[in-house]
Amino acid sequence: MRFGQAQTQGDACDPLVSCQLCQATQAVSVCEPLLVGGEVIGSILVERPTPIDSDARRTIRQSVTQAAPVLANLKNLALSEFRANNDPLTGLPNRRATEETIKRMVAHANRVGMPLALGMLDLDHFKQINDTYGHDVGDDALAAAAVAIRHRLRETDFVGRFGGEEFVVLLPETGREHARSVFEAVREAVGKAIVSSVDRPMSVSIGVAVIPEDASDSSTLLRIADRLLYSAKANGRNRVAIAPVPSESVVPSSAFEARSAS
Repeated sequence: MRFGQAQTQGDACDPLVSCQLCQATQAVSVCEPLLVGGEVIGSILVERPTPIDSDARRTIRQSVTQAAPVLANLKNLALSEFRANNDPLTGLPNRRATEETIKRMVAHANRVGMPLALGMLDLDHFKQINDTYGHDVGDDALAAAAVAIRHRLRETDFVGRFGGEEFVVLLPETGREHARSVFEAVREAVGKAIVSSVDRPMSVSIGVAVIPEDASDSSTLLRIADRLLYSAKANGRNRVAIAPVPSESVVPSSAFEARSAS
């Protein structure tokens, strides 16, 4: 791979170096590097039960040579899309991608009649961290908080960086009480996150709004969660604020109630 050379395994051929992948097969194999501008971007492993003759090697080499620039372009395109939609500091979806995801998940929740909880999270006294320890340490704190949040969520949940020290978490098929317990666990996880050079624990305030009781559209859901977030801040920080169950849902639905009860 380092020198851009093909490697053959089996058929009485001694490989250039030992390879766990090539040695895992009992067949004859050839590992052809993908070269683009003299740089190896990957390799193609071809296995056959019979020996690979010179004509087959030539065909493999020509095919890989033609495929390499196409794969390189696809790789660069995927990388560009990732960078356009993700925050470089935390690796989480950025605000644009988060807003698109909120709209999509809200529409899905309304369509299938299942609850959706949205949490707005804001690190407490983050400016003090930046002022006391410097912006580099502040960046470390944001990254550590992102990891702590992500580790407390399911694979089907979503977390994105909304800007500054704010994050948005979406919990599909999650009602009010379950959402409360999840966000309490998130709050505790952030408090236990360790940031080098910071000699005090972090904390986070969280405002939670739920479909369908609190709102039926993404903008209203965000606005209510944001208002509850500032309520948590005003009441001492490091807490989860969630509105009590209203007497009537914004979108009353007997079908939704039946599915929630199950």
